Amino acid sequence: MIKPCGALKLVVIGTGHIGTYMRICYQRAAGGVLRGNVLLNKATPNGLAALERDFDCEVAVGGTLDALRRMEPDLVLVCPPPRQIPPVVTDSLAPYCREQRERGGVLPDILSFAPTPSVDYFYERLGPDVNAVKVLPNMFYSVAGLSSAYLEANFITFSDAHPWPEANRARLYDFLSPLVNTIEVREEDSVPYLGMRNAAHCYYDMCYLFADMLSARGLSGGHQEAASVMRAALRRTWDDLPRALVPCSMDSLDPHCAQFVADCAVTWLKGVCDFAPEAALPDDAGHVVRAYRAEAYLVTLCLLSRPELDRMTAQLATKGGVCEKSGLFFQAECRDMLAGAFGFWLDHQPLPEGWWARWRAMGLEAARAIARHGLTLCG
Repeated sequence: MIKPCGALKLVVIGTGHIGTYMRICYQRAAGGVLRGNVLLNKATPNGLAALERDFDCEVAVGGTLDALRRMEPDLVLVCPPPRQIPPVVTDSLAPYCREQRERGGVLPDILSFAPTPSVDYFYERLGPDVNAVKVLPNMFYSVAGLSSAYLEANFITFSDAHPWPEANRARLYDFLSPLVNTIEVREEDSVPYLGMRNAAHCYYDMCYLFADMLSARGLSGGHQEAASVMRAALRRTWDDLPRALVPCSMDSLDPHCAQFVADCAVTWLKGVCDFAPEAALPDDAGHVVRAYRAEAYLVTLCLLSRPELDRMTAQLATKGGVCEKSGLFFQAECRDMLAGAFGFWLDHQPLPEGWWARWRAMGLEAARAIARHGLTLCG
């Protein structure tokens, strides 16, 4: 009989945005009391006092192996950036698991919160008797004080060669339940899914561009109105989006502007979804991206100011990561193309021949480029 959520001990390795954000789940798993049940392990003393104050639990700087020995955790959350994970595995998790076997102790379930390395990487270095899973968490627990977790999902990856015991698997789902939706994806699909999901982040840059160009011409409409039109357009095109957290309408912009913004959003997402068959993703991949990422991004655009959105993106866009890549791709490959077309449209001039086909192709290329970048994250 394994210990249930509500009575667990946990070690959280890495106290960046994900390591602290996942408090949503691990505070509940620890029975609501962090002190004595959760240990946060960080690499440097930066921000130590604030963590100790805000989390009211032990925060250890370095000494990961000693932290594991002291806590004997039921769950270990591995939250550093991808390139920092191999030494954590080699220097801390591997010797700890070996010691636990030798003394007949319980091995912890290991949750890795980075797109790479693969789940099998952990089994190869820690042994076939551990339980390891990769978790790309739902980062939309709330937006502007509104409960919004249902707009996104956790994407989790197990090893095909190492199925989890049913009790541990059920406990994992219970652990993640505050974030509502959990979708299992194959290892070979996890990074292509990241490509598609983060290509939808380009909606931020599109809405900012529309707002800036309208403002420059003295026309009404900001990023929030552009996002409202985009959401309405997606909803009239597809019937598989989640319930609307806040209203949206094609009437949020002047009808002429709204038509271009709407077609831009729909055509881009069709291009992003074209990547699914190319990457041999499951048949429901397009639905997953529409229902559990595009709407979430657009809702935040409807609800938050630009400074608030910039702060949110800075938290999500890990240096060198896939979210950052989406912004770099848009600025390098899409911005001038979109600005030129929107300028023609506002002047009531015809768009260059074949522009919409090229825009759809650009959505596809965004998903490709971000997925390729994801594959390079662990060298």
